Amino acid sequence: MGDRKLIMEELGIEGAWLFTPEIHKDDRGNFCEWFRADLVKEVSGLQFEIPQANFSESNFGVIRGIHFSNSKLGQAKYITCLTGKIKDVIVDVRVNSITFGQHIVIELDSANRKSILIQSGLAHGFLSLENNSRVCYLQTSEYDPEYELSIFPLDPMLGIEWNFPEELMIVSHRDRTSPLLESLKDRSLLPKFIKKGF
Repeated sequence: MGDRKLIMEELGIEGAWLFTPEIHKDDRGNFCEWFRADLVKEVSGLQFEIPQANFSESNFGVIRGIHFSNSKLGQAKYITCLTGKIKDVIVDVRVNSITFGQHIVIELDSANRKSILIQSGLAHGFLSLENNSRVCYLQTSEYDPEYELSIFPLDPMLGIEWNFPEELMIVSHRDRTSPLLESLKDRSLLPKFIKKGF
């Protein structure tokens, strides 16, 4: 990528990318490019407009997810861990995708400053590995509870290797009682795979 300060790489699921910044350090502290709409457009074809940005703070052992939007507007996300450390999980829930049901796990933290871009139709969640893990999500459409869906994070079909004792997991009632992936598929509540674009 030449002299670019934000390096992009494709992940193992189509529609998911990892962005790694070059961090500049001096006696004042450090600086990096965090988000570049032009680079997002280059890899995804998406003009990433930001009608909503969300921020969460999680204690050690908190699992948030697995969440996705089935909105007709679509909802791509750009996810960054600002402080602390998380085990970030991307799940392909798009019907007819060759990687349907598969997932990717990537560690994000305040030291590596890496970010993940996910296409509309991919689901997302994370496990907080430290207290006060703060995560920022830029997204391309506003939250709409009518289209916001979730999957049980311990769904055996997903087989996510949280590598964390279940008795120490802190999971909301909503996430703990979320349906299994197969149930959502049977009820035709999953997004369909689109080869190109968002």
